[in-house]
Formats: sequence, C-alpha cells, structure tokens
Amino acid sequence: MTGMTDSMAAIVELLREALPGADADSLTLHVTDLRLKGSTARDLLGYLQDFPDALFSGRSDGPATRLRLVVDFPAVQRARCVSYRRVKTLRHWLGDGRACGTCYGKNHVQTCVRCGDLRQVVRRQEDGGAVCTKCQRRDTSFWRECRVCGKTAPVVGRRDGEPLCRNCLPRRLQTRSTCRHDQPVHAHTDQGPLCRRCYHESTAVNCERCGRVTVRRRRDPGSGALVCESCWNPLVLTCVDYGQERPCPRGARKGEPRCVTCCSRRRPRRTCTLCGKPRVIHARLPQGEVCNPCHTKIRRRPARCSECSATRPFMGKNTAGRLVCGPCAGDSRDWICRRRGRFDALFYDGLCPHCVADHRPRRLLSGPDGCLRPQLTPLLALFNVELDPYQILLWLSRSGWGSLLGRLARDHEEITHTMLDGLPSRQQHVQYLRTVLVAAGVLPVRDEQIDGIPPWLDALLAAQPPHITRLIRPYASWSVLRRARGHSMGRASTPSVRKYARSRILIAVRFLRRLDEQQLSLGAITQRRVDAWLDAGTTTHLRLRDFLLWAHGRQLAPELHVPWLGSQEDPDDFPDDHERWRLLRECFTEEDIPLHRRVAGSLVLLYGQRPQHIVTLTRSHVTTRGRDTYLSFERHPVLLPPPLAEIVQRLAEAEPFGRRPIIREHSSGSKLLFPGFRPGASMDHGRLTKQLNALGIRVRPARNSALCSLAGDLPAPVVGELLEST
Repeated sequence: MTGMTDSMAAIVELLREALPGADADSLTLHVTDLRLKGSTARDLLGYLQDFPDALFSGRSDGPATRLRLVVDFPAVQRARCVSYRRVKTLRHWLGDGRACGTCYGKNHVQTCVRCGDLRQVVRRQEDGGAVCTKCQRRDTSFWRECRVCGKTAPVVGRRDGEPLCRNCLPRRLQTRSTCRHDQPVHAHTDQGPLCRRCYHESTAVNCERCGRVTVRRRRDPGSGALVCESCWNPLVLTCVDYGQERPCPRGARKGEPRCVTCCSRRRPRRTCTLCGKPRVIHARLPQGEVCNPCHTKIRRRPARCSECSATRPFMGKNTAGRLVCGPCAGDSRDWICRRRGRFDALFYDGLCPHCVADHRPRRLLSGPDGCLRPQLTPLLALFNVELDPYQILLWLSRSGWGSLLGRLARDHEEITHTMLDGLPSRQQHVQYLRTVLVAAGVLPVRDEQIDGIPPWLDALLAAQPPHITRLIRPYASWSVLRRARGHSMGRASTPSVRKYARSRILIAVRFLRRLDEQQLSLGAITQRRVDAWLDAGTTTHLRLRDFLLWAHGRQLAPELHVPWLGSQEDPDDFPDDHERWRLLRECFTEEDIPLHRRVAGSLVLLYGQRPQHIVTLTRSHVTTRGRDTYLSFERHPVLLPPPLAEIVQRLAEAEPFGRRPIIREHSSGSKLLFPGFRPGASMDHGRLTKQLNALGIRVRPARNSALCSLAGDLPAPVVGELLEST
C-alpha cells in the first residue's frame, strides 16, 4: 500500500511540475479518481517520467490509464488516434500507438464470406469464415425484439437484461463545453465534449469553389477540392442499372456506379403502418414504421391528445388503441424543440419545421461570411413561415429562383436591375425573382414590360453586323420604345406592349439580314422584293410596315407599300341573346365554377370588358353605398345588379385563389381581385381568357354582343366613354 501511495504522490508531483498553474488539490483528486493499483500506478509513473511531453503531444501509446489522465487544463490534450490524429475513442492497438475503430478496420480487412468484399472482420463463423460488419448487421438471426418500441432490430444495448434497439437506447447526457446544454455527447475534442450540432459547427470550413461556410463538404472528383453540396458534381458514368451515362453519386469505388434514380429504386420497401403500402420507410414511431407522406400528414395534423389534453402530433397509441402523442405512448425520446420549447415532430437537429424554415432562408440570404445581407433584410420579413413552414422547405429544395437568389447573395454585395438584366431573360425564375425583389422593396419599381426591352435589345444587336445595328438602334429607341412609353403613360402596360415592340424589332432585323444575303441595300430595295419576302412568310411579316414607314420618313428607303396587319372587315361573330343570357345565368348561379371565373365571365357578358382590364381590378375598385355595390371600371363607378354584386363582394372578401404563396402580401391597401403567381402581380390575361373559353364564353363574340346591347340601352356619350375604357 505504501508503494502505491508513493507512486500516486510522485504522479501528482510530476503533474504539478508540468502544469505550474494547475490547482494542487484538483490534481490530487483527479489522480485519486483513477483508482490505480500498485502495478498500474508504477507503469503510469514510469511512462510520464520517460515521456514528459505525453500530456501535451496527444500521444496514444503507453498504459491504458494514460487515456483517462485528462486534466482540466488548457495545455493538456487528449490522446489522439495514431493514424487519423483525431480525438476519438481508442479501443485498438495499431503500430506504435492506439487507433480508433475506423483506422483499425482499414488496416485489418479480409474477404467476407457472405458479400465477397474486403471489409473489417466483426466475427467468424464456425468454419472460420470472416463476416463483415455490414453482413453481421443484416443477419436477422441476431436481431431481438426491443423492449421499448417492440421492433425487431439489431441489439445495441440492454437495460435490466432486456434488449434495446439503436433508437431506444438512452444515451448518457453530459454538459456540452460550448452551448452548456445537457445533450448526448457526439465527440470528445480539444474543446471538451460536444453534441452533434456543436461538433459539426466546429468542423465547418469554407468551400474552395464558392467560399461559403459549410458543414457538409465533399471532395470534387474533377478538381479534388473540398466543396459544399451545391458545388459538388458527381462523376458522369454509365449507370449499371439504367445503362446510360448519368451523374452517379454512389457505387463508383466498387465499380458499380448508379444514378440517383436507380439508387432510390433499390432502397428497401416495407409496409407502412398507416397506409399499408410497400414504401421506403421514413421514420420509426411508437405506432410503427411510416413512410414519408404519412409522416408529413402526422406533422401537419396535430390534434388534441386524449391522455394529456394537449394539441400535439399523434405518434403512437395507448392501451385502448387510441392515437396519442409520443410521451403518452410510452416513448422516451425527446420531442421538444430546443429553440421554441414546444412539442413537435422534430425536423432536423432537434428543431421543429417552423424553426428550420425560419433559419434556412436567413442562411440563404447571407454572404460567404455567414452574415445576412443588409439589402435583403426586407425580403426575409416577407417569408410566410407561420402559414406553412413545409412550403418554405419545399421552396428551398426545388425553387429555381430561390437558388438564384442564394447565388447572387453569396457572390455580390448588392443586387440591381442591371445585374438581373445580364441573366438569360427567357428563364422564368429570373423574372419571378425580379418581381419578388420589387415587391419586397429591395429593388425600385419599374415598368418591366418596357424597361426590360433595352437589355434584350443590347443582347440582340451584339450579334448583328455594325450596319444593321446603326439602323435598328435609332428605330427601336426613338420610334418603337418612344411610342410604347407614350401609350403607357397614365395606365399600366401589359405583356402585349412588350410582345408587339419586340416583334417589330425582330421583323426589321430579319428583313435586313435577308437583304444582306441577297447583297442588297435598304435604299435599293424594290416593291417586288418586299412582296416576295411577305409572301414567303406568315402574317407576322406584315409588321415590317412600321419599319419601312420609319425608314422612308428619314429618306433611308423608297416609298413601299405593306398591308396593315389588322381587322380588314367589320366583326360578324355575334352570339344570340338567348345564349348570352344562358351563360350569364350560369355565372350567377353555378357554385361549381370557381368564383373568379364567374366574376370575369359576368363582366365580359354584361359590360363587354376585356380580360386585360379585368385582371387589373383591385378591392379598392369595389365600393358599397348602403345596399348598392359599385365597380369602377375607369373613372366612374358603375352600379352592379344584385346577382353580380353578390359574387363580386364574395370575391373581394375571399382568400386569394390558386397556389398558396410563400411571400406575404406586401400591400394590404391594393389587393388584386385576380392575383397571379408572382407577388404583387395580376393574373395573366391570356390564362384568364383560356379559362373563360373552357366555360364556353368566347371573349370576342361575347364582347361584341354585350357592346351592341349596351349601345341600344345607354346614351351615346356613355357608350363612347365605356368603349374608350375597354
């Protein structure tokens, strides 16, 4: 006993010499807690005397008690893996020191008798054959029924001699070194014990391609750089199942590359407890294994628990067979969101879907340093997280304009209209992103139908010869765009303005390119050449009339004749009044027809309004005076008949139809009666026209009949004003 006491005292003295600032009582208590015996104390003392730097170098050789000699002092380091040089659990001896299970397994592999792969041996069969960890885990003969959830699974621990699966095994809680919360320890590092979230945050690095701070990084197969998930591109190989060259993220090392689609098809299917269909299991709840759609329904449909009377998602069943929440079903897992502190089916890293949907857009709008861009702060306030967080999460994973927004926020200090003009204009998500930024106040408001033409014109003329550019640019700037801006003064421009302006410019460019092919100049063109070009094309070629008139007025071309592309004769398509009133009664009474289509159809059949004007109506155009309802088409309100007034009032008070937006309504004073998919934008009038045609309401004949009826009932000045407004 005296020898062991002397050895322990010598160990304490060595520690005091090596750690001058450490507390002597704490060192004595720490050495006493090791509970050393005589031989182990002498071995540890001899090791510390032979290697004075053992506490600071992270050496993993020496006696096993060295691994437990971890003094709470900044300079002391835990023992590291001799191969990986990381602080991990060291259970194996490899070469000159101890190694973790991963490194030991990589250096001790044999051919598994079951799968035929070179893997670490976890056990041997009776005939001496080696069995790898993967095959051992799949061997159902070693599975047992878990005492908590009742699932038959591999045994990873026992409580009172009863088997427990991986999900039900209680993990020892320990106060974390960084966030100071009691959570299961994921790893022991130089900073102390860390939970999973703090460990991943401590290992975050900058992506070598985009510079963004990321936790999940991969080695790019082409350049070998460590990149984030967004920048990583799998190798394009021949998929062994599909038989064609596709990006294959899995199986390349084994010589069996598979694409994402084939990997998804190979995932095992089991019967879902709720729907009873063979599907890929997404979660294992107390009531059984459930697929992804069923798990989403559980999240989105919380109800009153019959046991605790709290509104929670139903995770299991009680003894009576009723659906109850997780704790009432006897499940010991933690269902409390660590940020909000409320019960929920947790989505990621101990957070509920609301917290994840609130955090990820903020990370998307941040720069490479992880700080939120000040310019995009108003946009963050418009995300409607409380309405449906799952829609935000779906948008983050699938939206094209969301990915573009994140890329612009990461690569540029400020987003401008000029920057968006430099992107491909044909991509719909570019235009949608511009609408969202304008609605949030990030970008100033501009007439997109006209102001979007100059960037398109610059891209068009960049590919043309100089002599064509010298003709087209003044024609487009001082003739086409000037008249378009004049027509849009005092009224909102429509997509037709942009369509017709670009059409005139394109026809002029094509005509000049045709002259170049025939080696002719614009001043030497003849009427016969123009007629031949018009006959060889469609009626759209008749829009060349505008360019030739402009060129002749500036003495650049002779006087040439091109027919006017317009209505050549009076309209003769008039439905009879019986059919018109029948359609009008359907709009008033048929509840199966969507409400916005009923209102739009009634305005066309009764007042001859155009869809282009109908989609611009807002709730401020609807006014009530006593029992009368008025709708302002232009300057003066029009008294609506009671059946139409009823459905107009219902449309003004109803929730917006169509898809539920992820962006909140930015202005409550001018809510559109016919909102579109884009925030703050009205419904496309062409789409509304197609919907009315599906109801049997052909817009042009219906307008002709309505205007003729109004001409016989109203005074001429009133009809003239109505025709001017429509």
